[in-house]
Amino acid sequence: MSKIFLMRHGQTVWNLEKRFQGSGDSPLTVEGKQQAMLVSNRLQKCDIKAIYSSPRKRAIETATPIAELLCLSIHKHPGLGEISLGNWEGKTYEDIKIHYPLEYQAFFHDPASFAGVNGGESLLQVRERAVKALEEIAFNHKDNSVLVISHAITIRLLLTYYMKTSLKELWKVADISQTSLSQIDFSGQFPQVTMLGNVDHLHS
Repeated sequence: MSKIFLMRHGQTVWNLEKRFQGSGDSPLTVEGKQQAMLVSNRLQKCDIKAIYSSPRKRAIETATPIAELLCLSIHKHPGLGEISLGNWEGKTYEDIKIHYPLEYQAFFHDPASFAGVNGGESLLQVRERAVKALEEIAFNHKDNSVLVISHAITIRLLLTYYMKTSLKELWKVADISQTSLSQIDFSGQFPQVTMLGNVDHLHS
């Protein structure tokens, strides 16, 4: 059985400023770096054999202290990146709500109808590449535990797929807060989600 630990990156500057990040980037905050250290201590007990990360800087910055503690290298995989949001990236939620009211409404309240924005990806496109990436990783690491560091929307999309729920449940499937851990066990005919958005390491 392959155990995949899906983890969101730590808190970033744009998270605090309530800006869309997507395929853009902003650095981790002091709290985000602390979150990465706390989860690294927890992951010491999980017998992690490999680390894969989105190529985004915030994900790599989160992965680095974990990789150092576990004496593992970081494998970047483009399939794990966050949804590309085109010209929304770097703008505040409030700005987008004002200037793109219909798309904003679809994104947050009817995600199944969200077809992407200028120069960006649709949710279905992201889910397709993310599932392909995760199954490739699981296949290459049979009978091992693997840490996969990604992003809130990408992780939610993966969970909707493996939990066999529709995109309508995107924002309800789990609370994917910074450095939260979800687990998918690849064994048998279809993988099973066995942990959702756990952040016990932030409260111990």
